[in-house]
Amino acid sequence: MPDEMLEEFRNLGLAIYVAPSKTSFILGDDMSGYASIGSRGGTTGTRRVRFMPIAPDVAVGYCDTPGVHLDHLTAMDVRRMN
Repeated sequence: MPDEMLEEFRNLGLAIYVAPSKTSFILGDDMSGYASIGSRGGTTGTRRVRFMPIAPDVAVGYCDTPGVHLDHLTAMDVRRMN
């Protein structure tokens, strides 16, 4: 793998999206998608995310902020992502 590509991945953050109880992600042939979900911190805006479900209750994706970020979703967020 080229060094430039590895450096780019190091600069990206990893978002871990956790579904609330009694909801789940649909796992299927199309492994990734885009969705508009509620903003972090309870603000009224929305943000567009790219994600890939890896389990019924967990999806992962990249974010703009370096590091690993845990994002607990609402039931409506999971519905939009499905």
